[in-house]
Amino acid sequence: MANLQFVAFLAAVLFSCGSCALPKAPIHDPVSAVQGLIGRLLPSYSSSFELSVIAPVPSNGTEYDAFEIHPGSAPGKVALAGSSGVALASALNFYLKYSCNASITWGDNGTGLQLDLPSPLPTPPSSRMVRPVKYSYYFNVCTFGYSTAFWDWARWQFEIDWMALNGINMPLSFVGQEYVWAKVFTDLGLTEDDLQQWFSGPAFLPWQRMGNVRMWANPLTPDFRQAQAALNVLILARQREFGMISVLPAFAGHVPVAISRLTPNVTYSPNWAGFEQPYCCAPLLEAADPLFVKIGASFVRYATQAFGTDHIYQGDTFNEMQPASNNLAYVRSWSEAVYAGIQAGDPQGVWLMQGWLFLESFWTPDVVQAYLSGVPDDGMIILDLYSEAVPIWSKTNSYFGKPFIWCALNTFGGVRDLHGDLQTITDAPVAALATNGSTMIGTGLTMEAIETNPVFYELMNEMGWRSQPVDPAAWVQQYARRRYGDAVDGPAGQYVQQAWSVLETYIYNAVGYVHSSIERVPDLGTNYHHNATAITLAWRNFQLALEAAPSLATVGPFVYDYVDVSRQQLTNSFSELQALLGQLVGLCFPIADTFTAYPNTDSAGNGISRVCNDPATPACGQPPSNCDPNSLKQQCLNTAGCSDVNSNGWMHSRTVKEPCPNTTLYVRDVLPPNNNCTPFVQALATAMPSLILDLDRLMASEPNFLVGRWIERARNLGTTDAEKALLEFNARNQLTLWGPTGQINDYASKPWAGLLGDYYYGRWSLYLTSLVAAVQQAQPINDTQFQAKLLFFEQVWNNDTKTYPSEATGDAAAIGSALFAQYGGPADFASGKFSLMMNTDTATTASVYTSNNGDISQVAWLCSQDKSCRGFNSLGMLKLDVSATVSSPGVDLYVKL
Repeated sequence: MANLQFVAFLAAVLFSCGSCALPKAPIHDPVSAVQGLIGRLLPSYSSSFELSVIAPVPSNGTEYDAFEIHPGSAPGKVALAGSSGVALASALNFYLKYSCNASITWGDNGTGLQLDLPSPLPTPPSSRMVRPVKYSYYFNVCTFGYSTAFWDWARWQFEIDWMALNGINMPLSFVGQEYVWAKVFTDLGLTEDDLQQWFSGPAFLPWQRMGNVRMWANPLTPDFRQAQAALNVLILARQREFGMISVLPAFAGHVPVAISRLTPNVTYSPNWAGFEQPYCCAPLLEAADPLFVKIGASFVRYATQAFGTDHIYQGDTFNEMQPASNNLAYVRSWSEAVYAGIQAGDPQGVWLMQGWLFLESFWTPDVVQAYLSGVPDDGMIILDLYSEAVPIWSKTNSYFGKPFIWCALNTFGGVRDLHGDLQTITDAPVAALATNGSTMIGTGLTMEAIETNPVFYELMNEMGWRSQPVDPAAWVQQYARRRYGDAVDGPAGQYVQQAWSVLETYIYNAVGYVHSSIERVPDLGTNYHHNATAITLAWRNFQLALEAAPSLATVGPFVYDYVDVSRQQLTNSFSELQALLGQLVGLCFPIADTFTAYPNTDSAGNGISRVCNDPATPACGQPPSNCDPNSLKQQCLNTAGCSDVNSNGWMHSRTVKEPCPNTTLYVRDVLPPNNNCTPFVQALATAMPSLILDLDRLMASEPNFLVGRWIERARNLGTTDAEKALLEFNARNQLTLWGPTGQINDYASKPWAGLLGDYYYGRWSLYLTSLVAAVQQAQPINDTQFQAKLLFFEQVWNNDTKTYPSEATGDAAAIGSALFAQYGGPADFASGKFSLMMNTDTATTASVYTSNNGDISQVAWLCSQDKSCRGFNSLGMLKLDVSATVSSPGVDLYVKL
């Protein structure tokens, strides 16, 4: 180990990124590119900007982009200069943001734009910015499934303009690659039928490309493949107009099953995520087989013929899988083979790989170093994929000398939840670059999906230009002013400032997201947002801002944020009802503090968390972990909603027993039922679906939250009725079951109108109807029967072709305001509904439930939904009995009138 540390130290000291053969921008005309952008974005200002080109800034053998902003030659004129098309576009964006208080973000039909520019254009102060790093990278391989799968050229054109404005100069370019793969494998004698046993449908191509699944939701017709390749030609041409370095795919070893006719040197991946044949167990060609390099070279050559090349290629062999052996020579042989294939097709080729695999315990430092050693330092760039949460670069001595890009991931599956760590993404990239021996050469965005939490992505993109951290508290206030325009200069401004101060301080201060309970398989578990009280405060201030400046209802970015914060609030309210329901059902079916052990058994119910500190997490059939059973049971007793815990430390909110060798499931025992709680359960079982329908109505009023738009885009790519139906199935299945029977159920769920009103409402209605019947019959739900009914419902929706609106319906401000009043938004919501007894509490400390939200109006609303609740105290405790009270300094009691 000491020797290994010395080698790593020596590599870090000797490495200099100035000696790396870093990919260079394609030859392009920056002025022409940005003139085109201005014509698309600001056509009436085409003559207002004086554009020119300046030289990049050399440093240690590397050239870094720069831009300048100056007063123009006359009033109303602005001079912009940049060393590339991207740099010049960035100059335009910085001018619009910081001199005009304008904003350009994602949004359907221009709803993300706030371009109410002053007239004449203001004269800017002279300024200059130089990149501290060479590259700003963009896209995760999964983004091409969760976001871009069904985009047309118009949507791509906006995205590329947005990329240029935000300084992105190295985008992943994965569209249309199946056209190339077909050529490669046809040359080897494979047939179209062989290819169809490999290709997945468009919504699942990223995981087929990485060897996780095959064939799911296909066929992928030759006409479709050719159309996508033609689309990629347009994408690449526009990216290269701006001087972007477009990253093409590479061969990483994943092949069709039919390759076994040519060679026996094939292994098969495990059944990833529970997929079974014929959709699982994709073949992987062994690195030592001569076909490996041959296929790699063939792909690069054909891709270059179809798309041109900027000499950088991305491929991942072991995404959420691992090599058959940790023998260092064997591990090294894989990276050698991938790189050899690239080099055989393009001697200037550089391999770009995601560092996601190194999060697995298999990849110990010596194994990582062996794998990376198969490629020269100037032949590879690594994406440190989740730097804001689990940076790998700092644990591997800057990847043992390989250049890396510091990336923010943030979003998984496109789940909508307000979250992101703004402080980390402004501080950590700067610190990483300054670290002694750092091989960092860029910043990047590697989210699995886009069009959510725009504040996070805008700040992260700015860090590609900034050499020092910014103050997020001050930055978000400027952001809000740019985003909403002049309307917040008046009385509304104070409320906008307060809303964003709360969001920055309490919401955008941590990594990790919370999956909405509405969008998960129904049960009595809970999934709160990490600060429900702060969301309520932000929600209230957004409403007050709208009331102070009604014109904000016409500002697209404000409406988006208003609806999104309202969505988060109502989602949290649903979780409160769900948790309260769980407590009431607990009164119906009291659970003992004792457990029954079921050997060789696990639960398929919704997991709550893992509570054992044992580092081992064995799968079924592997040796058990060393978790203490008594400690596990106590943890379950201390956790609200826990119905069982397994011997590996996983607690579940719902027990669904299934065979699992070497695992023991400890299930809490049930006491005799209470027959008097049906009315209480019925009230909440009515309120919860009603809330989902109200949320559906709100989301339908904002064009960026429509399942109909997603499905319409999918169908528009089809040329026959059968293909349109298949593409619609792709769109629906990815959002819901993500597989034939829910292999990755709800991973990519969305709070979209239509999906909420039909699918999630339907699932919860089915569950709550079953629950009420079970309570009336004084017996628990038959979970096996319920799961069968649920899967049938889900599969019917997946195969349905109901048309959902692709345009917004209703007035977002009016609907949102009505829901604000209905769901406890006003600060005086309790007034007239409860009598206040100050410095008083009930004589008994027992409560049916303690609210997760510290806002009094929200607790009052929750109590009003619960027929068993007779009042609540200022600590958020809902009371079953308020007949006897005692003095309690500092605590107030609210009694239902």
